[in-house]
Amino acid sequence: MDGDSSDSSLSDDDSLSELLDAESHNPKSLKATCKDHLDLLIDYIRKTYSVIRHCLSLHLESKEITYDLLWALFKLGALVYTTCPSTCKP
Repeated sequence: MDGDSSDSSLSDDDSLSELLDAESHNPKSLKATCKDHLDLLIDYIRKTYSVIRHCLSLHLESKEITYDLLWALFKLGALVYTTCPSTCKP
């Protein structure tokens, strides 16, 4: 890594702390900035995952799911149990 990237991160940290220091006296301005950033994040997530959301909603309507979309139905680390339709074994 070169020195330019670390200088850039320092300036980003400095500008963030300046922003927080300047806006700490004006909570409404800080809330507005936070809301703007949150809105930007939500818009990004909606655009990025719109295809997956559409595909998932079609599967949910038909009450079927594919293995590649199981992550959307269960919490991370959840155990899923099912039986084989033909043998009724786990």
